[in-house]
Amino acid sequence: MSTKLEASFFENIKKLLLEVQASAVKQVNTIMVSTYFEMGRQLVEHEQNGNHEAEYGAYIISELSRSLTEEFGKGYSKRNLELIRKFYITYKNAKSPISQSLSWTYYILLMRIGDENETGERVHLCRQSGSLYL
Repeated sequence: MSTKLEASFFENIKKLLLEVQASAVKQVNTIMVSTYFEMGRQLVEHEQNGNHEAEYGAYIISELSRSLTEEFGKGYSKRNLELIRKFYITYKNAKSPISQSLSWTYYILLMRIGDENETGERVHLCRQSGSLYL
């Protein structure tokens, strides 16, 4: 028995691990996007408390940021919660459903565009390419 690994054996194991890593990243991304959309929905509904517009949204975001950061660590800054809120507001009435194939980072970039037609075009191109980023 040889003590040196065959290159093809190593490459097969390496390929398997890389595929699993890519799959895990996609699954985590899908869960993040869905969770952030739901967090945004709950945040907006809580802020508005049945009213058309919120009266004290900034206070809620600040307090929620403080509580989540204390409980879960970084990642829940006031700015991130504002983006999560904007994500829901931006896509709650979208013509097409939220794409689970797009990353959270990509959605942040899309929200900066502001032009609905250009945003739709970029989402379409990303879906066609099968990429999380475009």
